[in-house]
Amino acid sequence: MRNLTATDIVLGIFYLTAALSLCIVAYKMFIRKYKRNKLVAMNSISLVTSKDNVFSTKTKFLLVVPTPTHVKVELLDSNEQSLNTLVDAHIDQEEYPFDFNPEGLNSGKYYLYLTADNAKILRGITIA
Repeated sequence: MRNLTATDIVLGIFYLTAALSLCIVAYKMFIRKYKRNKLVAMNSISLVTSKDNVFSTKTKFLLVVPTPTHVKVELLDSNEQSLNTLVDAHIDQEEYPFDFNPEGLNSGKYYLYLTADNAKILRGITIA
């Protein structure tokens, strides 16, 4: 090895400090981006039904919409063909309940299909 001068030692400490600072800044930026993505994921729309999703009488479903958006909820048959539209509106409030009446529908498997600006949800239900 060669002889080290005071300048070499000072520059080595400076380079080491700069490298550690860059690593810390990159880590903080990564964590900030991760938290922001997690927050966006938590802000997505949701469709609340019962636990079993078996219906025989008139009931209410709940849409939880964190930001104002246009929402469309359709009732699909077992072949995923649209039977009717349950909700087609711009929703401003955070919680939006709507009625579902299974009278006039045959017993069997059906689907609720929700479409919004940033989400699509297909939920299976059974009508007894």
